[in-house]
Amino acid sequence: MNEHPKAHSLLKEIRGLTGVACADAGGSVTEQAGSFDADTFCAVGVVAGAQLESVGDVLAAGKLRRWYVVSDTFTVWVTHRDDGLVVATGPAAKNPEPTSKALSRR
Repeated sequence: MNEHPKAHSLLKEIRGLTGVACADAGGSVTEQAGSFDADTFCAVGVVAGAQLESVGDVLAAGKLRRWYVVSDTFTVWVTHRDDGLVVATGPAAKNPEPTSKALSRR
């Protein structure tokens, strides 16, 4: 069974994160650490993930596992799991891929 990592552990282990939340498949937050609107970010993660999954289906790209968005001021990372998702936030990242990979391994 795939368990969500603990939000507090991720916040401490992965440098540069300001918030982490674990949510069930419907986007309901089950755990959070740090200062951010976890409910909103997890809901957006579910809705945007569904749209990205549809695009992936059209392209035959396989199952959506992780994605991120970088703005001028912050980054949001989303990792999809069989039983839910992990959403993390942090400052604008020049290279968000290493953090994305680290979140998906835990």
